[in-house]
Amino acid sequence: MSEARSFLDLPRVERREALRFGVPNQGRLRAEVREALDWKGWGSDSRSLTFRADGILVVLARSTDLPRLVASGALDACVSAHDYVVESGTASQLRMVKDLGIQRTKLCVVRRDDDEELEDVTRSLTVVSQYPNIASDWIRRHPLRRRMTLVPIDGAAEVFVSPGMADLAIDAVMTGLSLEANGMRIAECLFESSGRIYRSRRIAKDARALQLLTGVTARMDSALR
Repeated sequence: MSEARSFLDLPRVERREALRFGVPNQGRLRAEVREALDWKGWGSDSRSLTFRADGILVVLARSTDLPRLVASGALDACVSAHDYVVESGTASQLRMVKDLGIQRTKLCVVRRDDDEELEDVTRSLTVVSQYPNIASDWIRRHPLRRRMTLVPIDGAAEVFVSPGMADLAIDAVMTGLSLEANGMRIAECLFESSGRIYRSRRIAKDARALQLLTGVTARMDSALR
């Protein structure tokens, strides 16, 4: 069986455009980016994953993949939520160009309203999260780490915590209304997230790529104000 490889091991793609720019392929962040950057190439075909506009190759990819694609050099820049950058472990390889201030959330530890306080717990605890790397780091530093078991999930944390299938979740919280509706509350906030533009450190001396990225950033900043 062949050995698994990471994004950083992928071969470099020959550059044809001056800037390769990644955008989420679905979700609310993609919708806001599309509204701010009204490129004709967006089209109506949701299956199209790339298009070209103004010397830029626009690549539509999963939000979780975008930071790693930029870090690997496959893309030059992207719009990504900060929590995905932290989860991907690529923050040191990227440079934040602009915090767009959109889709603001907090990454939090959440629990049921009626559960005992953590310092009083003597039983084993199940922690679920769509952010397994962030969750693992939090558990590793927690005094009750020996009692905690992490289960990675896809989907809403409330489905697991509210009915008691899990004790805690580490998840992105925007308004908190969903937590309240499901008898849950925030136990701890880890950090704030929002939609931001990141670039690769590799293009620091590429004047044309930086010029195009500056133009995209200014255009988005103006449209989103």
